[in-house]
Amino acid sequence: MFNNINSNMTLTYIYYVIIGIAVWFDICVAVKVTVDDVDVAEGSEARITCNIVPASSGADPTVRWSNVTNGVTDIIATYQSGFGVIQPGYSDRFSVENDITLVIANTLRSDSGTYKCDVTLIGDIPATDDDTCTLTVNYFESINVVTIDVNNQTAVHNVIITCSGSIDGNPVPDINLYKDNTIILTQNSLPLTHTIPTVSEDDNGMYRCEASNTAGSVTSNTNVMLNYYLTGTITISSTSNDTTIVLKCFGSADGNPSPDIILHKDGDIILQQSTLPITYTISSPTESDAGNYTCEAYNTAFSKQSNVEKLHKPRYETTEPDTLKPGQICMIAVENVKAKPESVTYIWSIDGVVDPDANSATFTFTASMEVGTVHTISVEVTNLIGSTSKTILIAVSEPSNSNTGLIIGMLFVGIIIGVIGLYIGQIIHNKIRKKSLSEKQNTDKGKQDTYMDYVEDTGGQNQTYQDLQHKVEESAYVNVKAGNKKKGKL
Repeated sequence: MFNNINSNMTLTYIYYVIIGIAVWFDICVAVKVTVDDVDVAEGSEARITCNIVPASSGADPTVRWSNVTNGVTDIIATYQSGFGVIQPGYSDRFSVENDITLVIANTLRSDSGTYKCDVTLIGDIPATDDDTCTLTVNYFESINVVTIDVNNQTAVHNVIITCSGSIDGNPVPDINLYKDNTIILTQNSLPLTHTIPTVSEDDNGMYRCEASNTAGSVTSNTNVMLNYYLTGTITISSTSNDTTIVLKCFGSADGNPSPDIILHKDGDIILQQSTLPITYTISSPTESDAGNYTCEAYNTAFSKQSNVEKLHKPRYETTEPDTLKPGQICMIAVENVKAKPESVTYIWSIDGVVDPDANSATFTFTASMEVGTVHTISVEVTNLIGSTSKTILIAVSEPSNSNTGLIIGMLFVGIIIGVIGLYIGQIIHNKIRKKSLSEKQNTDKGKQDTYMDYVEDTGGQNQTYQDLQHKVEESAYVNVKAGNKKKGKL
């Protein structure tokens, strides 16, 4: 039993020793090789370095460089301690520095491929390692000249700018369309086309094409300039005499392309020329010449419109009463007359008879004395374009019953108000009278009694008048008969 235990422990010890030796060999004895990928432009120098982590023995490594593109190994050079051999097929442009760096002068696009570095470390225990890298040679070639063109520099719709030519390169070149040094379109093949559906001022500028990659670039041999514009102001007006209307477009217009000046009537072109002013004469105009007239400055990119000059026959309103009293004088007025040309004439008629003296905006007549008569008044207002007529009917009638009833009603109301006013006045008068009598009676009651002494005159039967003395020295005269002296109350 004890022998088995000792045997197992021995085996385990040996296992760990072996593992430890392997780890030590891997860390301290093995060589480590890494090579980084390289990108260079055609014609420049390429440097591929083999990074080596050598063993602790300090022995110099042997380095071998090979081209292994497409799975085929082609040895380029072998070096150790500064000495080595470069194969004849590579000796013109290939060299080795410090045993570990492969240098390629004047790199060609054919040099692109996969390169391998093999390292062998010779010592007490030999060790080897290798790594590969990719060499990319960038190049650019313009096989045909890159050009730019525009299908129609005077078109207003679907303007197409095209970049054409033939290029080759690694990496694949970008094709860029520039407008004033700003890229507006990019793709990786030619031709390149840019379409402008409707040209505006924002599309003005200098256009060019450029093809480029990291190895080179080429720019179109010519540029395209789009410079569309239209400036100025146009006005239309009209003048007239007795028989003619003259329309005139005037102002200024400048542009690229050069603009045309167009006179429109209701949207239709009636006259076109390349300069301002435009003059258009209408002799003996009729109603067919009525319409909206405008001027336009136009090139293939822009247009400028003038104001609207509208020629039309007169439009107006009239003011008149609904009815007339017999013999009433009436005036009818034409108001708010709108006409172009503005000069107008008036013809008035009443009951079918033209008044030759009436040629103004007002018409005055005297209504018939016969109730029930209906007067027919017509007015015709005319300018050079045409005439507008209006007929007015006015009836002669007595004042309406509603007005008589109103007057009678108001009279009746006035009588009632008058009666009520008299009644109230009588009541007030009676009250004032009663109050006055009452105040008078109260005044009499407030007076003092007056006593007087008198003496009968016994000398005869005649009435004797004697002064009576009042306390307030007032005098009173009384008739008394003869008799004895008495005291009386007055």
